[in-house]
Amino acid sequence: MQCFSSSIVWLVSVFCVSLIPMRAYSTENATAIDTNRSREQPLKWDPPSWWDFSRPEGSVRAVYDLIDRVLGNPELKKAFDLAVVPGDRRDKPWFRIEQNTTFVGDPNIIRITATSVSELTAGLGHYFKEYCNFTIEWSTGGRAGGSHIIIPDIWPVPLHQSPEMINAATPRSVSFSLQVQRTVSWSYLMNVCTHSYSLVWYDWEAWQSLIDGFALRGINMILALTGQEEIQYQVFSKLGVRDHDIRSWFNGPAFLTWSRGQNEYGSGIAGPLPRSFMKSQWHLQREHILPRLRSLGIVGVLPAFQGNVPIQIKTLFQDSNITQQGETGWIDALDPLFGRIADLWMSKLIQDFGTDHYYQTDGYFNGGTAPWMHMATGQLNPNSKPSKDSLNGKSPVSRSHDESWYRRGRAVYAGLSRTDPQAYWLYQGFAFVGWNTAEEASYLKGFVDSVPANRLIIIDMGYSPDGQWQMWNNASFFGAPFIYTSLYNFGDTAGMRGDFKHLNEAVPFRAIEANASIVGIGATPEGIDHNPLYFELLFQANFRQFPIENLLSAVSHLNHKRYGLDQLNYNVKMASKFLLESVYSQGFSVRDLTGVSHISPPASGSLFEDDRRTPKPILCNIFHSWQHLILASFVMQSWTDPFLYDLINVGREVLAQLSTPAALNFSDAIENQQVDRKKVLSSGRLYIGLLHDLDNLVSYSEAFHLVAWIASARNLATQDSQGDNQNDCVSPILGNRTGLLNGCCATFLEWNARCQITTWNPTPSGAAEIPGGPIDYASKHWHGLISPYYTKRGKILLSRALEDESRGLPLNKTAIKRLLARHAYDWTTSISEGAFGELVRPHRLFETARDISQFMIQKYSHWFFSCNKDSEYSGKEIK
Repeated sequence: MQCFSSSIVWLVSVFCVSLIPMRAYSTENATAIDTNRSREQPLKWDPPSWWDFSRPEGSVRAVYDLIDRVLGNPELKKAFDLAVVPGDRRDKPWFRIEQNTTFVGDPNIIRITATSVSELTAGLGHYFKEYCNFTIEWSTGGRAGGSHIIIPDIWPVPLHQSPEMINAATPRSVSFSLQVQRTVSWSYLMNVCTHSYSLVWYDWEAWQSLIDGFALRGINMILALTGQEEIQYQVFSKLGVRDHDIRSWFNGPAFLTWSRGQNEYGSGIAGPLPRSFMKSQWHLQREHILPRLRSLGIVGVLPAFQGNVPIQIKTLFQDSNITQQGETGWIDALDPLFGRIADLWMSKLIQDFGTDHYYQTDGYFNGGTAPWMHMATGQLNPNSKPSKDSLNGKSPVSRSHDESWYRRGRAVYAGLSRTDPQAYWLYQGFAFVGWNTAEEASYLKGFVDSVPANRLIIIDMGYSPDGQWQMWNNASFFGAPFIYTSLYNFGDTAGMRGDFKHLNEAVPFRAIEANASIVGIGATPEGIDHNPLYFELLFQANFRQFPIENLLSAVSHLNHKRYGLDQLNYNVKMASKFLLESVYSQGFSVRDLTGVSHISPPASGSLFEDDRRTPKPILCNIFHSWQHLILASFVMQSWTDPFLYDLINVGREVLAQLSTPAALNFSDAIENQQVDRKKVLSSGRLYIGLLHDLDNLVSYSEAFHLVAWIASARNLATQDSQGDNQNDCVSPILGNRTGLLNGCCATFLEWNARCQITTWNPTPSGAAEIPGGPIDYASKHWHGLISPYYTKRGKILLSRALEDESRGLPLNKTAIKRLLARHAYDWTTSISEGAFGELVRPHRLFETARDISQFMIQKYSHWFFSCNKDSEYSGKEIK
């Protein structure tokens, strides 16, 4: 798992500490391991084929049901003949799309066959996208770009695409057929953080859309973490931990990732966790999420025990091996208690949720506390590279493993396999980021050697788009199967970014060419509500045998489909070109480093030159893309949701990047020891006005509305199937807020939702400052958030700076911290039906998204004058 702040890398791992000898409960009955496996001989990595893996069978009926949900008309599925056929074990999984136009066959039937239900659904998705020009979003409310589904007059859409292909010269027996193979076995999705930053407020309707959308893109393995708190509650209750202690140990609903991931930030954040929420999430997972995944042939990877427990366990079992950190205890995997809890956990997990035999558990399992708690800033270098002699001249295979890591890995796997002998262990490889020494190589090899061959699958994830498999002389994780994943978003923050050229050429072809032990491709972003083009290109790699020859043509083609265009639109092509040469040719990771959420953003991340006035070429290209999208809108008969999303999103990116020099100038002005009132006023008004304009711009797309986030949180506060108390959501922070109904779950969940996207750690009443932590880490560029929160924060700073200047004093930073803490407390707890109602009805200055875009371009065009001097585009074309 990974969740970061701006200065420190936050890992799911722990440092080594010495242990007291083991007691009665033994792990010696673990599956026998060949400790000499591949020890001294050069090894050709031979990963298992798709046919060797365990997987849910699924049902064809479920795919027909998916057609009904997506198309909304039960009659339309009659155009499809779907079937799963036995595959040749020598082949990769495939799907085939056929249409028979003979006078014998029915020309109105599209036949799709495949080696499994997952490939069958992927084939259907391919047909929808490539032949029907459908865009089917996986998120809700347009956050991932929106959907475009128009049923054409001729249904089904013929595979030959145009009637003129069948003419008098065409033989009477004609058929059209397309067969596509998977590149590698697994198409993987999710990061542990995704469940908090994107999915936390999903009800079944939202989950259904997500599963359908990604099933149509060929995803066949998803990290399924929902509802696990109820499993943990039952296990720890059985061990004697009291109700209040367990619920206080869990974080609040919006922060459960950081209870699950070994309590990185401590326990009880925005809690305690209500029993009603635990039970409703358990029901959602058991009755809906997992059955639907399995019906579509998708593996749901379940959470296993990671070694972190409520600290009361230490006293109950008089276990001096447990390391204490706050209210959390850390158990070494070699401690017999680890095995006992793992067995209870696995038994309850499988009893309640069933199993596909895949389990995720991370950490170093050595009983230490989290490393980032004591790590100096910058101690871990995510860009470190291994030296050529980091293995002392030895090949990766000949590297011996560390015995203590081997024993711990063996104990962890035993905690899975005693209950499920068919268990696969999935490990998020972010814990290895920054490793580059021979000693660290021996640690990793200890884990790999401790598990039966091919039963440890590493999720390759990190800062670098190249993947960690290339470390240690292309060790390929010492033969362990791995899934290459793209970790390119942090905190589900806004931002258009992603190196399309690298993604096209490198994934997964470099690993395959290097004979690496790759078995899958996937996405592990912390958030999924953004960058639809990047997702599409990434998941296409699951079924693409070679890189795309003409990337611009492919991106432009995809955008034409998303916009519902059947003829070439020059401005759409140019907008695609400028995006490909700017946001989609830069950095790997999306983090919000703009001035929208940061009063003092890092200057190194600015897309302006050092003078803070001249936009860099990359920003000029983004600006040109916005111009061309506006021009494209004039010749479109109608605007699809994906087009509206892109128009507003590209404009949002332009104004957000402009906020960085605006924020830097304002910050410099107010922090100067000799305050210049004129500079403070001019820079402050520019910054505040820009944020206000940004809020107005994004109000024209519901994808950027705070109200959707708040409404989905509040809507979860309904009775579950057992009719449990929905007023068990109590917080001491909310209890101090006059007028709030403390205990009401709608109030509690909205408070959690507001805290996550602003202060992260809740700010109590009367605080001298906002509590430390990843403040603004999960910031959003949303209407209803920018003006009321970020803009008002700027106004507070401006007002205080002017007040202090009038007294001949520099900015009083102690007073500012107190004022900003009060502002944060007020906003995160400003929960009432009246305020909620205001969010639903945005006040718009103009009639259409094009009108507001034209206004903003005109208003800020002087910032981009240098962009137009040498451009074929003339600003005169927009009036």
